[in-house]
Amino acid sequence: MRGRPKRAIHLIGIAILAICSVIVLIFFLVGSNETSLPEIDVPTSTPRPREVLPLPLNSSSPISSEAPALLIAEPESEPGLPRSILPKFIELHEQNPHLAGWIRIPGTAVDYPVLQSPDSDWNFYLNRNFYREHDLHGIPYIWPQHNIAEDDLIFIFGHNMRNGSRFADVAKYIDQAFFERHPVIMFDTLYAEGRYEIAFVFQVFVVEHVNQYYYHQETGIADRTEFPYTFVTAWETEADFWRFIDNSKAHTLYETGVAVEYGDRMIALWTCISAISEAHRLVVVAVER
Repeated sequence: MRGRPKRAIHLIGIAILAICSVIVLIFFLVGSNETSLPEIDVPTSTPRPREVLPLPLNSSSPISSEAPALLIAEPESEPGLPRSILPKFIELHEQNPHLAGWIRIPGTAVDYPVLQSPDSDWNFYLNRNFYREHDLHGIPYIWPQHNIAEDDLIFIFGHNMRNGSRFADVAKYIDQAFFERHPVIMFDTLYAEGRYEIAFVFQVFVVEHVNQYYYHQETGIADRTEFPYTFVTAWETEADFWRFIDNSKAHTLYETGVAVEYGDRMIALWTCISAISEAHRLVVVAVER
């Protein structure tokens, strides 16, 4: 009978030790799961797409201009120097690190964030919104080969939607009168604000989504010149630059009066012109000024 109390105490000790072990294990598992969460909580189902409300990108922005800049490991002018994100973009960048900037055409409905598709899918945002949810409207986007801080030429793609959203107003540049009312495009990257003046507006004819050609309504596709520039990010030679400019001038729908010089930074907005055919695209080239 004397051994029973000792045995009971021994069993109680073992039970307490087991409970403590379970508690420690649960704490470890919970802590491990929290640190492995992705940067963005991508929904497993497809909820109703949310519309991104345009941020007022001016001095009255609700995001304080005094907010500290978020530093990321991208070189500025020398290797090793960090580049800071503009304060007005910090909140959006935290929601989606694919954010590349914001495009706005004063006086039009074009006022959207611009996303950069990942290497795994160059057209990732063709049918996805800012939150990476499925959305047939898509969102203006650029391809992953671009360096938004340094590239000479950046193509920005967007849908021409029948409801007037996305790049529907970009398609209206086929009309010179529309250009005369809206000659300026504002494109701010994560790192710098930019003002661009439209230099050329022309059509491109896409053959099997592979070959692209300049196209002019007056000459027709029989007289077409190859358009291989959607993959260009920087000019290898000055001759390559002037070849692009000369072809753009030859096929522009109208004169804009904007002079271009070697070394100019340019953007090119690209959208479909469904009223003509599914194979036609309108390209609006603008020069930073």
